[in-house]
Order: sequence, then C-alpha cells, then structure tokens
Amino acid sequence: MQELKDRYMELYHKMAHSKEVERMKAFGSAEQWVFGMLAERHPEIAKKWLEKLEATEWHNYLSEAEAVEIVSNLKSQDGRTGAHWNLATFTNAVQSLSGDMERTPYYNNYALWATANMLYSDHAKSAAKYISEEQMPAYFYDLAVEKLTDIDRPHFIREYFHLG
Repeated sequence: MQELKDRYMELYHKMAHSKEVERMKAFGSAEQWVFGMLAERHPEIAKKWLEKLEATEWHNYLSEAEAVEIVSNLKSQDGRTGAHWNLATFTNAVQSLSGDMERTPYYNNYALWATANMLYSDHAKSAAKYISEEQMPAYFYDLAVEKLTDIDRPHFIREYFHLG
C-alpha cells in the first residue's frame, strides 16, 4: 500500500513541477477517471475531495460541514455555545441589507456566516456598548466582509481555524 502511495506522490510531484502540457493532461485525465469512480462508489468521499478542490477557487472558503463544525464550537462572551445567527437568519439579514453572501474570489457563503458568528462571539459585548441589537447583523456583516477581503491577509479563514 505504501509503495503505491509513494509512486503516486512521485508522479504527482513530477506533474506539478512540469511545464510539459502532455504530462499535465495525462495526470488530469487519470484524476478525472478516479474521481468518476469515487463519485459512483463513495459519493461522500467524492464530496469531501471536491470541497478541498473548491477551496482553491476562493481566498476564503469553507464547506458547509466545516462551517457548521466551527460555528457549533464557538463560545460567546455571554457563555453560550454555538451560532448567534443560524445560516437562514443570517442570509435573510444580509439580503435585507442588499449585501453579498458570496463575493468571488474573496469568500463563499459559509466562510462569511462562520466569520460573522466568530466575530460576534468575540466582540458582542463591546459592540453592544455602541450599537443597538437591531444594528448587530449589519455591523457584524460589515466586519466579516472586511476581514475576508483584507488585502493584508487574503487567506484568513482556513488558517485561522487550522484547516488544511
């Protein structure tokens, strides 16, 4: 088994560092075949693999499962655990503000939702001193967008939450 993994990695590294288009096409064709087989036989694993590749399309990307896991473990300043806003509530609030749940290539909807909840979890007490409860969704939406589009740290979310 380890021999197969080692040989794969050897071929992968040759392809990844190659300028030979034919080598890249051959590797891509093999990957497409494997992914097709995987999707047919183990769709749950294929979904996770695709989510890992999807992350390459965004500066800040979370899958639904990653976002749910992150948000469910947040500990707010008031002692509560979990999301302050569930995804549907947050999405409705953002839409009422004419905001963007996704902004290519900066963030997808799950990264935005998790970041807004993380910021609320960490800063709700100080925010409540200066803004009303009604303004909280707009305020934390704006903060989350700023965090996820910050040019000083364009790939924030996966690093912050220690995701591969």
